[in-house]
Amino acid sequence: MSEFTLKQNLANLVRYQKVDVKDLVFTTGEFQTRENYKISRFAISNANAEEIPGYLLLPLEGQPPYPTMICLQGHSPGMHISIGEAKTARDSISISGGRDLAIQAVNNGWAAVVIELKGFGERAVEKVSCNDLSLRELMLGNTMLGHRTKEVSMAVDYILSRPELDAHQIGCIGNSSGGTTSYFAACLDDRINLTVVSCSFATYASSWLKHHHCACGYILDIMKVGDMPDFAKLIAARKLIIIGGKHDPIADIEGVRTGVEIARKAYQSKKSEANLVYMEGEKGHQFYPQLAWPAINKISTID
Repeated sequence: MSEFTLKQNLANLVRYQKVDVKDLVFTTGEFQTRENYKISRFAISNANAEEIPGYLLLPLEGQPPYPTMICLQGHSPGMHISIGEAKTARDSISISGGRDLAIQAVNNGWAAVVIELKGFGERAVEKVSCNDLSLRELMLGNTMLGHRTKEVSMAVDYILSRPELDAHQIGCIGNSSGGTTSYFAACLDDRINLTVVSCSFATYASSWLKHHHCACGYILDIMKVGDMPDFAKLIAARKLIIIGGKHDPIADIEGVRTGVEIARKAYQSKKSEANLVYMEGEKGHQFYPQLAWPAINKISTID
């Protein structure tokens, strides 16, 4: 199957439909200065009157245009986790698991764009789980993953509208379902140059078809088109970092390793194996900043 056909099939299955940038409205508030970065709220609105809130963080060191990381939370109380702001004891535990992605980004000289994905945090529906919202989308002929990948593309459009952000260095990073969204967003939007997928990449047989997962990541008929690692050919030869947890209870490490070898063959076919990095954390289902950021900083220097 050609890459063009594979991409079209994937887009059709997840119901990915990129919004025309002419139909988007971007609003950004005043910046507040913190210890080593500036932060502002922003919002992306589309013609359907749907608003995506977010945060823009700019490092105080370095010179614009800054390389920019789109930071995606997984199942958590919301995007405030990514900027390291705990509202509850549960939030503090989540942040301590390495989930303050935007703070990590600015600490490493990147700008950070944080968006509240559909179904999470400020965009959650009271007393309705992400799982149930996702099942409702399936009944309507949509997928939650399709919504979220579309929203990442809208975040890319926002980045392209900001002169202080580098249009040629756009990354997307996430753990768990945030990593799943990062991966498929990069498959469908080639403006994303670097993708960091943590605890969310494996063969379906070793993860989604074996262990309990939220419905937000299930795609009807996906296995007729390809296994999760097969879609890596849509990212090669762009930069891809995959992180697995040796004791991740919802993704067997053997299946992660098998998936990485499939992805590696796609990169080898394009003579770009240096752009694929795989690492393993010693614990379970969490983000591993001590592994991720040295790899990000190193791979970012590769032309």
